[in-house]
Amino acid sequence: MNLFGLNFQGWKLNTKLDYIFFFSFIIIGVLAFYIAIKQLNKMRTDENGRKRVIKEFKKLIKKPVLICEKDFVNIFDKPDIVDIILLDKGLFLIKAYGWGTKIYSSGNEKSWIREDAKRTESFDNPNIILSEIEKNIKAELKKENIQNINIYPIVVFAENYQEPEIYVGNDKTVVSYKNMKKWYKNIKKSAYAIDFDSVSRAINNIQ
Repeated sequence: MNLFGLNFQGWKLNTKLDYIFFFSFIIIGVLAFYIAIKQLNKMRTDENGRKRVIKEFKKLIKKPVLICEKDFVNIFDKPDIVDIILLDKGLFLIKAYGWGTKIYSSGNEKSWIREDAKRTESFDNPNIILSEIEKNIKAELKKENIQNINIYPIVVFAENYQEPEIYVGNDKTVVSYKNMKKWYKNIKKSAYAIDFDSVSRAINNIQ
């Protein structure tokens, strides 16, 4: 057996050097696997999940007109980052999460639960957050006399270990990272011409 240029005859390890090389390769392999897992775990944060989702959106829409990260104070009275993308299909409100292999309702409308093999966390229902932000955006758009723009809230779970299991009802606003492209293709282009400058101004005025 030729392994990395070294000739091992099957499992016939005859000398100390054979054993040293053989077990060194095993140790190196285990260490490489351990480092890879540690790196994946380090990437499994909501901030990195958000970056992955925005990067994917850029690929989908080719030429985004506006990408705006807003740190909103939502109805739960604490800051929540929601990204806004404006293009000819309308206005997208994006709430992204970086980990969670299983997502389900807590039975309480105000919270959901996400979990993986090592942790479980209750978190604010993102649909409620996005709904409140959508109301504020519509109020600002109305001040600019803009009433016909489509607004699309979307909650994306960007788990990088596996396709997450999502059990929050038949909610069309909740998708996995893998299904973003399919979700986006089902969005129709806005039937109304969008005044990008006015919409951008309204978004930047939101507190």
